[in-house]
Amino acid sequence: MNGFTGDVTLSLTGLPASVGSATFAPASVPAAGTSQLTISTSATAPAGSYPLTITGTSGSVTHTAAVTLVVSVRDFSLSAGPSSITIFRGQTASYTVSVSPVGGFTGNVWLSVAGTLSGSSVSFSANPVGTPGTSTLKVKTGGLTTRGTFTLRITGTSGSLVHQATVVLIVR
Repeated sequence: MNGFTGDVTLSLTGLPASVGSATFAPASVPAAGTSQLTISTSATAPAGSYPLTITGTSGSVTHTAAVTLVVSVRDFSLSAGPSSITIFRGQTASYTVSVSPVGGFTGNVWLSVAGTLSGSSVSFSANPVGTPGTSTLKVKTGGLTTRGTFTLRITGTSGSLVHQATVVLIVR
């Protein structure tokens, strides 16, 4: 502006160390020059919005620009249904297990189930499940399967991400 010809040194404030680091390339630019700000977030960066300030300084002249960094955590959600099924011994119950992406997650999710009953077998139609995706959990009971109400805990795992969903099986 107004014939300015000096070099401008760029800096960034407001970025917590727990979120990541920032670099300008180049860190000093001539008048009417450009620089690229690169922010690298850590794998453990908390999700949220972070108000940042870019400062340009040349001698005693300083100008600022406000920007916001939005960090989304890549994750998945796990659900299963129906919530409850009643069958007689010797029959098979089928539940739909759904995996949905959160924050751009694209990985595979491995499924397991706990809380099964004696005299039964369990299987998934797909394991692992891509995201988004579904798998059918089948619980096949036998003539000697224990009667009662059972809570089945379905666990989905992808790396360090673990989520659970529960369903109920009533065997008469």
